[in-house]
Amino acid sequence: MLDGADWHRHVSLRGAVTLQDDPALAWIDRIARHYTGHPYPDRDRPRVNAWLAIDRVHGWGFSQLRSRDRDPAPEAGAGAGGGRGVP
Repeated sequence: MLDGADWHRHVSLRGAVTLQDDPALAWIDRIARHYTGHPYPDRDRPRVNAWLAIDRVHGWGFSQLRSRDRDPAPEAGAGAGGGRGVP
C-alpha cells in the first residue's frame, strides 16, 4: 500500500494467500452494501475471494510504527516503534 502523497511511504504485507470461490457473491455483496447500500450489480460472472494470512509487515517512511490493537502509543522521543520492534 502506498501513501498517495508520498510514494516513499508504504506498507508491505507478506504471507500465504488462499483462494476461495464465492458462488453466492456474499463477500462482494457485503463490500458493495457497505459502500453503496445495494448488492453487487454484476451477477453474471463468478467471484473468487483471496484471503491473506499475514506473516510479516514492513513499513517504510513512517516516523512512528505501532499496532493500535497490540501496543500503546509510544512515548514522545522514543523513536520508531518505541523501541519495541515491528514484526
